Amino acid sequence: MANNALDNATGTVFVDYVRKARPKMRESSVLQGDHWRIGILTESLIRFEWSDSGEFEDNLTQMVVNRDFGADPQFTVTHRDGLLIVDTPALYVTYDGKPFSKEGLSVVVKGVADTQFNTWYYGDEPKHNLKGTARTLDEANGEIPLDDGVISRDGWAVLDDSAANVIVEAHEVNGKPNPLGAWVMPRDHAETDFYFFGYGRRYTEAVQDFYKLAGPTPLLPRFALGNWWSRYYRYTQDEYLQLMDRFKREGIPFTTSVIDMDWHRVDDVDPKYGSGWTGYSWDKQLFPDHEAFLRDLHERGLKATLNVHPRDGVRAFEDDYEAVAKRVGIDPATEEAVEFDLTNPDFVNAYFDMHHRMEAEGVDFWWLDWQQGGVTRQPGLDPLWVLNHLHYLDSGRYATSSERNVNENCECEKCAESGARDEHEMHVEQSKRNVSCTERNNRWPLTFSRYAGPGSHRYPVGFSGDTIVTWESLQFQPYFTATASNIGYGWWSHDIGGHMCGYRNEHLEARWYQLGTFSPINRLHSSNSQFMGKEPWNFSAEVRDSMVGSLRLRHMMLPYLYTMNYRAAFEGMPLVEPMYWADPNNPQAYEVPDEFRFGTELLVAPIVSDNDDSAQLGSTEAWLPQGEWYDFFDGRRYVSAGKSGRRLEVWRAIDRMPVFAKAGGIVPLQQLGEGNKVNDLGNPESLQVLVFPGANGSFTLKEDDGSVASAASGSASAESCDGQTHVADTRMSLDWKNTDNATQFTVSPVEGCAVAIPAQRNWEVVFRGVAQPDMQNVRIEIDGKACDTAEITYDQQTLSLSVVVRDVPSTACLNVTISDGLHMMLPYLYTMNYRAAFEGMPLVEPMYWADPNNPQAYEVPDEFRFGTELLVAPIVSDNDDSAQLGSTEAWLPQGEWYDFFDGRRYVSAGKSGRRLEVWRAIDRMPVFAKAGGIVPLQQLGEGNKVNDLGNPESLQVLVFPGANGSFTLKEDDGSVASAASGSASAESCDGQTHVADTRMSLDWKNTDNATQFTVSPVEGCAVAIPAQRNWEVVFRGVAQPDMQNVRIEIDGKACDTAEITYDQQTLSLSVVVRDVPSTACLNVTISDGLQIAENSVEQDVLDVLLHAQMPYISKEHAMQTIREQGVRALGALRTFDTAPRFSNELFGTSGMPDSVISALEEILLRS
Repeated sequence: MANNALDNATGTVFVDYVRKARPKMRESSVLQGDHWRIGILTESLIRFEWSDSGEFEDNLTQMVVNRDFGADPQFTVTHRDGLLIVDTPALYVTYDGKPFSKEGLSVVVKGVADTQFNTWYYGDEPKHNLKGTARTLDEANGEIPLDDGVISRDGWAVLDDSAANVIVEAHEVNGKPNPLGAWVMPRDHAETDFYFFGYGRRYTEAVQDFYKLAGPTPLLPRFALGNWWSRYYRYTQDEYLQLMDRFKREGIPFTTSVIDMDWHRVDDVDPKYGSGWTGYSWDKQLFPDHEAFLRDLHERGLKATLNVHPRDGVRAFEDDYEAVAKRVGIDPATEEAVEFDLTNPDFVNAYFDMHHRMEAEGVDFWWLDWQQGGVTRQPGLDPLWVLNHLHYLDSGRYATSSERNVNENCECEKCAESGARDEHEMHVEQSKRNVSCTERNNRWPLTFSRYAGPGSHRYPVGFSGDTIVTWESLQFQPYFTATASNIGYGWWSHDIGGHMCGYRNEHLEARWYQLGTFSPINRLHSSNSQFMGKEPWNFSAEVRDSMVGSLRLRHMMLPYLYTMNYRAAFEGMPLVEPMYWADPNNPQAYEVPDEFRFGTELLVAPIVSDNDDSAQLGSTEAWLPQGEWYDFFDGRRYVSAGKSGRRLEVWRAIDRMPVFAKAGGIVPLQQLGEGNKVNDLGNPESLQVLVFPGANGSFTLKEDDGSVASAASGSASAESCDGQTHVADTRMSLDWKNTDNATQFTVSPVEGCAVAIPAQRNWEVVFRGVAQPDMQNVRIEIDGKACDTAEITYDQQTLSLSVVVRDVPSTACLNVTISDGLHMMLPYLYTMNYRAAFEGMPLVEPMYWADPNNPQAYEVPDEFRFGTELLVAPIVSDNDDSAQLGSTEAWLPQGEWYDFFDGRRYVSAGKSGRRLEVWRAIDRMPVFAKAGGIVPLQQLGEGNKVNDLGNPESLQVLVFPGANGSFTLKEDDGSVASAASGSASAESCDGQTHVADTRMSLDWKNTDNATQFTVSPVEGCAVAIPAQRNWEVVFRGVAQPDMQNVRIEIDGKACDTAEITYDQQTLSLSVVVRDVPSTACLNVTISDGLQIAENSVEQDVLDVLLHAQMPYISKEHAMQTIREQGVRALGALRTFDTAPRFSNELFGTSGMPDSVISALEEILLRS
């Protein structure tokens, strides 16, 4: 390969990168003197150069790719009083022809009337630049300074390109053959070279022209837009795959596996070689068969990327050391380290061959985690930029002639040497791999690395650095993401959920996941602490559900995101836009830095602070531009009538954040697969389209055949470089009110590459935020023919009319028409509370009613009995900051009590009862059931039955151990006459019995020492209740019995169809018996008797420490102490005091918070 380094100057992506560019300015747009040159690239973009030597740069630079925009801009040139005056429709330039100075060069930006700073003088610092982005968020706890972008409220911005290296074709570099065919060189002359962006408030146009200047954002592969799992953790091969399988079982989709640095040897590297931070050899202890591991990930629908820190080069312990050393002229026997030197073509060639070998084994792309500064052997050349440039282009490489003719011998000098074939093994494997686009599995170019200055958008995806786990970090991320678009950097990937340090706060994690769903890239990340895992099941039920919902929604949004991916690549419009892009002259648009537009249809206002103590909701200050907006999730309408828009504080529960769709908005989602299909990335067979009312709208869904060639066309009507059409366009449109006052939604036949998408599709069209129409007026047609198999439903909760049409040919036209139109409405609440009291005993009783002579009963005014079976001690103050739990002072009367939710036992032995502080997570409050308590619940219906009020067919009965008990369930036939009787044995005024009584009883330990629960036959109005019922009897707070001793009888006859299970988390034995006649007697007997469960101490302690906001090292110490000392650990916990490891306070630790100790005390002492 070295002999024919350029493959006759063709066939490398590096050469094509140079040849496809247009770096020379149009001659008709250039003004030039002996030492100066001015290029009018557009009416608002001007290049200024000064060169003492009179030489000017026409090559590509690290930032600039094109200087010919394909059209002659309009401008005039005049000379007056020794000044050159250039006048364009947007700018007025004056220049004295001398070395650039504040006095001699100025530009006035026209059309910016509300600022006194619209005149720029050479050297001026920008006052109101709207900023761009920064290299990294490493160690940033909140806001950091940002570099400038190309837009400003003053109308101008300047990008200095004077120090940039140039990119040229080069057959040789420093006398060595260059197999890349192109190289990055220092300029051969010094000059001042900068670009003046004078676009006024035309922000979108400024960024789009920056893309023309610096090159477009590439099209991302579809998988990059899904969920990424990333964690700095020493997984084993089996552990990692088991984790991916659990995600799949839980219905949580992922598309990308990020394997942090522990994939390679780290801890077992001999100190003589240095640290294990840099590595390229798999750790066989953790990954005994890494090729099988990568295959297994691919079979699960996951792409794989590996983290590399390349600073230390290639050292003697590496698998590829011998081959790499020989390539750069080092005798491997010396074990001299191969320097990481991207200015040496020999090293670059060997370096990429090493990566290609691993790519052949299954690595899909690389995480280039460069953290070591900006110095190379070439002046002014940033190693991060070179890594990004070379890796990105190489990742999209195509075959050279040597690779196409895999049976030919390589002609490189090394392989011509005797005995050199072993060293050449990497060459041979590379040749076998890269025969064609198809055989390379349509490799899409992709890297994952840090920002290296303007122009870095050409090398997606961006890694923003190691994020600290704090609210301050989250608060900065939306602004940081949005402003990056001001420098064209649209594909940031943040550490969603935070990576290191900081503290535990479950609401923080839930809000971060929500932001991740509406971020350019959604990559979860965390450190290796046992308390830092971002798996949703590590969090409380409420937060877990929110996290899972966020991850599922992200995957569902792939059709929308992939369409916006095309828009970014071919229209120069990033996915995330600051609010002022669309409303540049509205001051309100600049006052919501956390808010942003998300593609063409949505507006996102993230919640970046904790819930309010009183409302138990999170809030943010949002601004809605003029128009009508609809809550993305529940369809509620927001009207913003004035030209200035509307500011309002919006509040949301932890399950979602404020996302608004515009009137007429259309958002296509894909239906999630189940089981092995949960990670599916193909163009979906089933689509759900959210349609928002109030205006006409349209959306063209972009899909392709998965070929990298689609990136070369971008249009369903355009052919790519292979002469084929790879893109499929499906247009959807909403005609809100046509001439007949009807509402019509249309899915047009696919255009372009029809074979790229399923031949038939299932469509669910959801009109969100509408009133329920007359269903008879909903008409569905396919190619003009009526379809009578559609499923039409209405959901009151989300104000949504849903129309499901199955098996629609993709080449057909689908119309959904509501002939009388749809009407908007405000939600309304309807509630009915039915309470009958025939014994004169209110539902809620003060504690002293039952214990009037006990002074303790008067000391708990917030506590009360709730009916006959329960005692409630509400938490009426906010969660403690450290414990992340709420607490209250409770009093338990003498006896045994059981936590209603998890069955933990509390013993109150003395006559005066027991006072204790009880702690609970946000998902529940302290509710206690008495020993022998029986609490009947109904099973919730699903779908349209969720609001059912009838006497239920399925009942769940919670039974608490330790004493005998009984409960009579009261039901009636729904007749108002039942209120006149109130008893199953009494007749009402109409002479009928309307009440049904079902008695339940617990015999805790009978004469045979058995435990028996009995449901007696119904008494009274049997027709009021279902003829048969499903019973789930849940004995809560009991130890797991021998299941063979559990006997079920119906009217004395054994029932062998019951389902018997035990749940360790709630200490519950569950017995499900179906289709039991309501007139029959049901007995559940445990022949050897149930035993009260031992409280789960270690797991409960772990749960408290897991959620506590406190230093991680203190958690580790506390856990270990409790394991070793049990209840005796309480005294030791108060003595913890750990000094910080570093001076930075973020890494500091402190003693155990009192609140956490108190929560642990409850666990250790409750029984």
